[in-house]
Amino acid sequence: MKIIKAAKKHINDLFAWRNDLHTRKMSMSSDLISFESHLIWYRSILDDKNQFLYIGLNEEDKIGFCRFNLNQKEMIAEVSLGLATKYLDIVLGKSVREDIKRGTALSWNFLK
Repeated sequence: MKIIKAAKKHINDLFAWRNDLHTRKMSMSSDLISFESHLIWYRSILDDKNQFLYIGLNEEDKIGFCRFNLNQKEMIAEVSLGLATKYLDIVLGKSVREDIKRGTALSWNFLK
């Protein structure tokens, strides 16, 4: 696996992942995102010095994204993750995928 910094050319990948049904079920808002609002959001993420957006690659196939939104005053970061649907089982496992389908809250202990 390889991780690269997101660029303008990844806008359509992020748009698809953000509008994916499984992603929306686990997001604060389950509404579909218009391309116009996504474009504004994406540009602001790329321009913000406190936000870091990365794309995970399996060879040249895009696996998903990870975004860090830093709050330097409080020394914390909000982390957002999204996976391409075909990688959900591979990365998270079938039990997690079933929880996502049911809309179960994420509360797994990955350190077990």
